Amino acid sequence: MHRHQPVRQLAAGPISTISALVALPNKKIVSASTDLTIKIWDENGECILNIISEDAEQEGTVLCLLVLSDNRLVTGSEYGFINLYYFNLHFNNYLKTTLKKVDEMVRALTAFPNGHFASGQSDSITLWQPVGIESKSWSLPLALLTLHCMVAIYDDWVAIGLGNNTIQIRNLQNDQPIILLGHTNSVFALTMYNNFLVSASNDQTIKIWNLSTGAVIKNLEGHHRSIYSLLAVPQKRLLVSGADDGKLIFWDMNNFTSIERYQQHPSAVEALAFSNDKVFSGSNTIRTWLTNYNPRALPPVPNFSSATKKADNSCQL
Repeated sequence: MHRHQPVRQLAAGPISTISALVALPNKKIVSASTDLTIKIWDENGECILNIISEDAEQEGTVLCLLVLSDNRLVTGSEYGFINLYYFNLHFNNYLKTTLKKVDEMVRALTAFPNGHFASGQSDSITLWQPVGIESKSWSLPLALLTLHCMVAIYDDWVAIGLGNNTIQIRNLQNDQPIILLGHTNSVFALTMYNNFLVSASNDQTIKIWNLSTGAVIKNLEGHHRSIYSLLAVPQKRLLVSGADDGKLIFWDMNNFTSIERYQQHPSAVEALAFSNDKVFSGSNTIRTWLTNYNPRALPPVPNFSSATKKADNSCQL
């Protein structure tokens, strides 16, 4: 019996791909998709709110999502829009405001323990105050190529994954970065597992870094295509990775070994999230995986189409 099994699938259309996933504290999941929508799902797979912005064509696909400590949602889009959403799920409505329009793709969002957050554009980084006021912004040198991903490490410290195969550790109050070398191709995903930095790359490897020394303490191998997404679940001793070929690998972080490997997505796994003991993986579908180390029989695996609330507010992906 597999320890992690898909317990639910949210059907997606053939031309729609999940670009980002994030968990809300109330057992809800937010998804963004190439159909230019943002959707909020409950844990039973019902779409409870479908956001189709009047400016969607102008803003493009939402590429990254961030939930702030007060449950506000920040989004970053293909055409450079950084938006802030306030939700009232009891009445299924929301308020949206645009924080900034930049000239580049907004590829990454990350939050700090002090309440600040940062947005990572293709060649720049912006630091934001908790209320959504821009605090500081600066450009990255052209030699670094493209910023692909970013994760907060400490207050005002971030790690950024770049197209020149490096990871930069930056204090956002100081322009002098620390460079981590080890990958041989672009770095596409970053996450923190307790005090360790975890990176994934187009070189098909995952590296675990000791930030005190800047050294790689472990290489994880098992993917045979570019790795696009990472999810750390320390409370379950898990790391999950998703690749360009649709493969998911669950890693045991006690001994750095793969537990299970799944090939159930037909295309790249672009996004991962965790909520209420479940892992959510996004490709052209959203699949839900139980995280359970007890080898008991798990529930059956139903397939279902997402519910439609209204004729003009379809929750299909």
